[in-house]
Amino acid sequence: MAKTEKTAPAKGAPEKVPLRLVASDDFTVEFSGRKYRPHKSEWIKLRGQGRMGDTLMVLKLQRLQSLGGDMTPEDADGATEALEQIFNTLESSIVEWNWTDDDGKQYDSPPTMHDLQGLSPKECNYLIGAVMGAMPDADEDEAKND
Repeated sequence: MAKTEKTAPAKGAPEKVPLRLVASDDFTVEFSGRKYRPHKSEWIKLRGQGRMGDTLMVLKLQRLQSLGGDMTPEDADGATEALEQIFNTLESSIVEWNWTDDDGKQYDSPPTMHDLQGLSPKECNYLIGAVMGAMPDADEDEAKND
């Protein structure tokens, strides 16, 4: 096996934003009056900075939430499109993870679309929150640069 050495980046080389590690210990599910932590000691590695697709995902989520239960057929088509965008964004944002399913079997890493679509709505909401947490506010960025 070839040995690889780590070298310092060349002067002027790009400095990439590191991945963000999110511990999933705080994810809980309540069932029959008992609280469970199905992803205790599990984690997610996300891209360190948000992408425009993340913003699009948030806008589509807000649109879905504003509809409530009053959907026209056109709204239903939009909801389907929004959910597809959400899954695409999650799939491209999660670089690595060690989540397991309800049987304790580890999902593929990074997750496949099939893995993501097999999650519960609560798990998806948790992942969306984790992805959105990777996006600092523009004001926060501005303040750091001043």
